[in-house]
Amino acid sequence: MGKIVSFTIREFFSSFWNIFLVMFLITSIIFIIVISNMTASVQITFLELGSLYLLTLPQILFISLSISFFLGAVSAYSQLSESQELIALLSAGVSPLGILKGVGLIGVAITIANLLFLFLSIPYAKNRFDNLKEIKKEEAKFNLQSKRISQQLGKWSLFLERKENDNFQGIYLYNRQSNQFVIGEEGRMISKGGYIRFFLNRGELYKMDKNFTLSFKEMVINHKIPQTSISIFDFKKYLDQNRNFFATYLPLALLPLALLLFIPAISFYHPRLHQNRHPLLEAIGLLVIYLLIAQQNKNLYIGLTIPLIFWVISIFTFRKRVYL
Repeated sequence: MGKIVSFTIREFFSSFWNIFLVMFLITSIIFIIVISNMTASVQITFLELGSLYLLTLPQILFISLSISFFLGAVSAYSQLSESQELIALLSAGVSPLGILKGVGLIGVAITIANLLFLFLSIPYAKNRFDNLKEIKKEEAKFNLQSKRISQQLGKWSLFLERKENDNFQGIYLYNRQSNQFVIGEEGRMISKGGYIRFFLNRGELYKMDKNFTLSFKEMVINHKIPQTSISIFDFKKYLDQNRNFFATYLPLALLPLALLLFIPAISFYHPRLHQNRHPLLEAIGLLVIYLLIAQQNKNLYIGLTIPLIFWVISIFTFRKRVYL
């Protein structure tokens, strides 16, 4: 039995890697287009684009592994059916479940990896992605121009006489809430550590309601960029923050196990008696799953019920088309 498991695993990976690389490439291109559309209104460097792409990598692997496993397994067993090697194994007394065992173990491993991606890696990467996107949006808001009124730096209204690259000259700021007025000869702005810092050199601060004046050599105005944080150790809050995401993608995480018994039902056949229809059946199956996931109402229990329904249907299909 050990040799049969090794044989089926080897045949599976010969088909799986080709499909996985194509799925990984297609999914990566889709995510890069999504990132480009989301950041169309802001300027990002190639390095920042690479950082955003790396943060989507857990989602890309999650989607690619789930779909590639099913397609790769069906393709591998269909090739064994076409070459009649599968028939030889069945004739030698090996049960269908015995032939499926090796790929089933891989399906369990991929399902565990998917659940780790879904409940750990993706939420943290997604949170970091959203925060980085928010930082770039805030930086775009502070693309200050000279000789322009009604510019804002947090609670401060700002006017610049001159701008050269990232250096400013002739700076005037007014805070309506605190009734403070600031004049600076020179300044520069830096985004770092979740803050936009505006450095002013050589100027004066006036408190209009207290008749108070303060001269300074350097002054820093900090604007905190709004960001969110998550922690799995605060599990209730962590679950509430990601509930919709978990509910939507849980069926996809459990896909390798939910469709495991559909694999022999589709790909175990006699090439002289049956026509190979596995590409059509694969497409129909994945389309049905996609429609069910897309139409569900973001309920975690429904997200768990969908793969359970497919598992029950696959058992009946396996009994009817193959046998135990």
